[in-house]
Amino acid sequence: MDKSKGDLMADILHKMRDLRNHQEVLIDKTVAIQIDLIEASDYLLKKSIIKIHTNASENYDLIDRTINRLEMKLNSIS
Repeated sequence: MDKSKGDLMADILHKMRDLRNHQEVLIDKTVAIQIDLIEASDYLLKKSIIKIHTNASENYDLIDRTINRLEMKLNSIS
């Protein structure tokens, strides 16, 4: 049975929200690691974690914008 476009978009939206939640967890964990690395005094590791955190934050923003677009599309076809 084929899904309607609305059902398909709703499924994608659900998966994107799940992805956003996972990205939030990644961001939180990188912050915790950064705090731990202050005590460890490991500059190279800290630099890598900061880059991971920055990338995760940028991905979060992109995912959030995508979710907003999906919600608008889903609302327009409902």
